[in-house]
Amino acid sequence: MEQEDYGNAVNYFRQAIQEDTCNGYALFWLAALLSDDQPELALSCFYRAANFIPKKDKYMRGNAYLYCGHLFNDYQMYQYAMENYQRALKIDKRNILIHKAIAELYATTGQYEEADKAYREILKRSPNDMNAMLGLACNAYQRNDLAEGLKQIDKTIALYPEFSEAYSARAAIYFQTKEPDLAAQDIVTALSLDDNTNAYTFIRNARGKESEAVQLALRKRIMQEPNEGRWYYYLATAAESNGELQKAIDNYKIVDSLEKEFSLNDALARCHTDLGDYPMAIHYATLALSEDPDDVYTRMRRMLSYDELGQYELAIQDADTLVAFVPNDAHLYCNRAQLQRWNGHYEKALIDYEKAIDLDSTMAMAYQGRALCLHALGRDDEARHDFVLATRYEKEPGAEDISQIAYFYLGNRNEAVKIQEHVLESRGHDPNALFTAVTLYSLLGDNAKALNFLKQALDNGFHRYKLIRTIPELEELRQLPEFEEMMKAL
Repeated sequence: MEQEDYGNAVNYFRQAIQEDTCNGYALFWLAALLSDDQPELALSCFYRAANFIPKKDKYMRGNAYLYCGHLFNDYQMYQYAMENYQRALKIDKRNILIHKAIAELYATTGQYEEADKAYREILKRSPNDMNAMLGLACNAYQRNDLAEGLKQIDKTIALYPEFSEAYSARAAIYFQTKEPDLAAQDIVTALSLDDNTNAYTFIRNARGKESEAVQLALRKRIMQEPNEGRWYYYLATAAESNGELQKAIDNYKIVDSLEKEFSLNDALARCHTDLGDYPMAIHYATLALSEDPDDVYTRMRRMLSYDELGQYELAIQDADTLVAFVPNDAHLYCNRAQLQRWNGHYEKALIDYEKAIDLDSTMAMAYQGRALCLHALGRDDEARHDFVLATRYEKEPGAEDISQIAYFYLGNRNEAVKIQEHVLESRGHDPNALFTAVTLYSLLGDNAKALNFLKQALDNGFHRYKLIRTIPELEELRQLPEFEEMMKAL
């Protein structure tokens, strides 16, 4: 119905313009309707509207240039935005919204003194304007004049105690002054007034003591409103962001029990993935996808969970869907190629690696993967060329766990070991870096080191047991009784 009404309105104003090409008001309202979907055409219509609206109607002519400024602002074309705001101001100095747009643009571009002047001009015309008062406070915060910022916000809150943005702005200052308890109180107050985006962002970004303070304030609020699901949701978000995944899961489930119409299966899938509980991650991701099959992020999460469990055929099915959704993403083709390679489907993997390279000719991982497929197929001359390119395009040797293996196959064993040792100095607890060490030392025939690094990889959360048992690089290692004992212990 809304789409039909929109179409009817567009047709109505277009018809009015056909009947009178100088109808400034029809041009204005047509431009307003087209702003989201056709900004270039909207801009043209606003300019024409400004020319044809009667000069005595300063409000509408000023608004035409104001909205032109907004369109340029949306595309971060700040010079053109300011030019249009100033033209609007020359026409209609009484319009507070024009002054506000100018002040906010000065603040956005870091011209805080000019922004202060513009906000004070608003306060002359509209004393105690809450947005102007808050603007002065935010400018003070940006200049690191926290005392002045706090003074301005306190004044704003005294006049407008239900202005949620003032509380979230004060929370930012309290975080800066190392008073997380006060910041947390303001975050909860802001969220009690409305769905304050800045307050929610603070919850998601809080870590350590800041997160502890936020969670404590949320628990106090829950004691006052124990049946209000959103407080448990905020608490779950804070816990998840702080790495307290089981606590996040417990609170997401409470939300699920209180708010039946609000599904959190995607959040539960995310937490279980991060916990390494891949069967439960797959369970919740599957539920989420039954509700929204087009959710790319949840499907990606399920694909990676299948991958971790060695369920490559199911992972490939999700990869097929993702590639269909996003057909020009080189990383998706590379992911699917890797799954095909681990599943022993080298020819299929080559097709996807080549597509990834077509889309991104500097993707080191794609060259490495293609080289390993070519080597497995006995096409070593072609593989050598790709191993060289893999080392060339890796941003830093070993950063993507590529060059170590590539240099081995290129015959430069000393360089391979040197890079691997350097990687482990900085990423000694990274399970993927440790497993690359397993692969390298197995290829080098140093089984003692390979087994040592395998134990470390497993201890640090490497879960790809099927990969360990199937990749050809570990063939000799798998013949050792010590290897079998280690795997049986799992």
